[in-house]
Amino acid sequence: EDEPAEGMIFSPEHVNSEPELFPAQALEIDTKGDSEMQILLDSGFSALESGNWDQAARSFRSMAAKDPDSSSILNNYGLALLQHALGLEEEIGVDESVVDSQYEAAIMALRQSAKSNPEEALILYNLGVALVSSGRHEKAVSILDVVLNRPHSPKVAILNARSAAHIGLGDFSAAKNDLSAALSIEPDNQILKANFSRVSPT
Repeated sequence: EDEPAEGMIFSPEHVNSEPELFPAQALEIDTKGDSEMQILLDSGFSALESGNWDQAARSFRSMAAKDPDSSSILNNYGLALLQHALGLEEEIGVDESVVDSQYEAAIMALRQSAKSNPEEALILYNLGVALVSSGRHEKAVSILDVVLNRPHSPKVAILNARSAAHIGLGDFSAAKNDLSAALSIEPDNQILKANFSRVSPT
């Protein structure tokens, strides 16, 4: 028996691709005149710009070893690990456990970063993105709930990420509400429009 079209749209098993997220964001780092740290920083940002996630992670990991309390360094390290995990996930033949270990490392670095600077909204947003991307949807909603009303938080990106987490949990009504709120702020945003079409029958 065929399901009605509307049933297909709202049925998780028929959502065959992940909603698109706004990217996690790097933070500026003050090297305080340390020439070795500046070289590592330049290498890290250059690697991020060229999509060499493994090299970026190595650079920021080396920086974190010298300054383990820097929330910005830990954020950028977590960002590089997250992008590496996302890249591995798209490759054919990569073991799932390898991908998941990369996600876990990214989440750990971003949690450390958030612990070091709990007021920085972008760090919490990045953590939320890592949680959504790795399928940890309930934890993602909890984090994104916290950061949404912070001053200077990227509200559109947060609402979009939280909608993706709701989709992952099968709560399409909540996802639609979040996307509607985001579209009221940026009505012409193509990512929001595409994600909204996934949860709306019209």
